Amino acid sequence: MIFPAEVPPENKAKSQRYYNYFSIMNGVSYMCVGETVIILLAIKIGCPDYLISLLGAMMYIGFLLMFLGKPTCARYGAAKTQGVFWMARNVAALLVAFSGVLGLLGFSGAAFACILSGAFFFYGFRASGVVMCAPLVASFTDRDDLGKVLGVSAGYFYLFSLLTLLAIQVVLLFSESIWSLIGIIVVGSIAGFVSSKFILELDESAALLHSSQKPLMQEWHGFWHNIQLRRFLPVNFLVGFMIIVVNPVSMLVVKKGYSLRDMAVLGYAMLLLLSSALCSYVGSKVVTKIGPRKLYFPAYFMFLSVPVIWYFVPVRYSTPASCLVFFMIGGGAALMNLGGNQYFIQLIPEKKQIAYSVFMMLITVPISGIVGGGVSSLLLKRLVSDGMTATQLLQQYKIYFAIVFVLLCPGFFFIKRLIPLPEEVLKRSKHWWGRSLLWK
Repeated sequence: MIFPAEVPPENKAKSQRYYNYFSIMNGVSYMCVGETVIILLAIKIGCPDYLISLLGAMMYIGFLLMFLGKPTCARYGAAKTQGVFWMARNVAALLVAFSGVLGLLGFSGAAFACILSGAFFFYGFRASGVVMCAPLVASFTDRDDLGKVLGVSAGYFYLFSLLTLLAIQVVLLFSESIWSLIGIIVVGSIAGFVSSKFILELDESAALLHSSQKPLMQEWHGFWHNIQLRRFLPVNFLVGFMIIVVNPVSMLVVKKGYSLRDMAVLGYAMLLLLSSALCSYVGSKVVTKIGPRKLYFPAYFMFLSVPVIWYFVPVRYSTPASCLVFFMIGGGAALMNLGGNQYFIQLIPEKKQIAYSVFMMLITVPISGIVGGGVSSLLLKRLVSDGMTATQLLQQYKIYFAIVFVLLCPGFFFIKRLIPLPEEVLKRSKHWWGRSLLWK
């Protein structure tokens, strides 16, 4: 319900309860239809490596649809906007699952098109839905309990994500068939539909409706002529580019290069989640001393270490080396996001943050997806071909990561060019996990 003024206390309490229910079901859905499960399904239906790397970029390319969120919110409100797009997102998840059926029937081309388009709309509708997510949560909380509400809901999200991941591993322990993966995605889609129901029950203030009706382009001049933001744009691009060229192919290394079971690959997905949570916590402590800009440097070198490890690791499977790789990816991504969020918050006045964040994401996120996915796909198309043995694949992946290392090296200079903030001290929210949940 949209209230003309502030949301009443009893409705705030109800909305907070429903937001926790949403976080629980969203955690279940997020793991069942996450990137790792989609990649495993793509391998099952015979997708070539260059298309699988493009699948990994869809999370970023999907932000091309982000522009749909604001006009929808201006007409129907933030809660209904997120709820409707969350439903559409899970219809797209069913399209991903259907690609498995097409693959079983032998329609390979249709299956590839289905999984790529399904992934694009799955991530694209999510981007549309979360445009006003942060203001929506703020509308049914008070300044004093915002951190608590976000912290509790994030705790539920991570807890049920881990429990769901464990349940998926148990399922795959008994069967790693394509039907198992299709069933997991369908369950995730159903959980997503349920989570949409809880979002639609949230109450909000009419102030969100009025805020979303203001034209964004009025803020464009100030955004583009802010030199600090212009230097921040390539760094924001770099974050997405690094994740795209490193993470999906690392999954290919352990699955196709080392021929690990699906259950073991999902174990590395769990490690990504745990390392992300751990490094977010540690980073929130460190950043208060060094500032958000300087947090980029350790995060960048964590990512830069990944291609080095894969290049020098023996052809024989090494559990410590593989664990180190996925710890570096999860931790590096978390530190990059933490540093970027806090740098942006300190740099931009609160009243301009929504407009500027939309500009930032529309410019850098899809471009990083298109460029990163394009580069990764092109390299894999040249390096990997059908019929290669696991050993041959590993040798080609080593060449891939050697090239990636060279491509990532200039990133240091973009980070170095970031203009220091007047005081490199974090003005942070009460809880370190506060903002992370909003973008799941």
